Amino acid sequence: MKETKRKRRLVALWMVGVLAMSYVPVSAAHFRDMSAAHWAYASIEWAAEEGIVGGYEDGTFQPSRMVSEAEFLVMYMHYFFNMKSVPTGNLRGEHWASSYYATAVDLHIPFQGGSYKDRPIRRGLVARTVTKALGYDYSEKQAVEWLLKKEIVTGRTPGNATYASYAPDEPLTRAEAAQFFKTLHRKGYTRFITN
Repeated sequence: MKETKRKRRLVALWMVGVLAMSYVPVSAAHFRDMSAAHWAYASIEWAAEEGIVGGYEDGTFQPSRMVSEAEFLVMYMHYFFNMKSVPTGNLRGEHWASSYYATAVDLHIPFQGGSYKDRPIRRGLVARTVTKALGYDYSEKQAVEWLLKKEIVTGRTPGNATYASYAPDEPLTRAEAAQFFKTLHRKGYTRFITN
């Protein structure tokens, strides 16, 4: 009995290794629901090629879908840590992103976890986690104001770049997440966290 469990575990670990090594970036053109006319097409193209975002099993990207906290965490780790591994939690009966959450806890990154893993991530929490990656331990309001000042984000109302217009309690879409990381990269905020 123990030998069978050990063999299953070794096979599962081998499969994770194969999946991680066989990672192949894709192009936004490969997503059947994306066209070059979409406002975030170039950002999604870039983020997909960099391995920050991926599509769904049905070949779609679903740019208007809300990003869950777990999905954003994986994008975040791929961008700031250059982690290209496949999340492994579901192979052990855990949440599919549990290995990423464990790393976030070790690094004191303020993701909520628990019942929030599969809920849409709030834009305010996105601001806080991103500024944490850049070395700042800001409150949500301070984080949003810093991102606005650096013109990494804008308010949702043209010409009104304020904390309120950033809509910190609103969810983030997948297209907005790709745009966010592309803007960070374009502005030179690509430093990976090391502690």
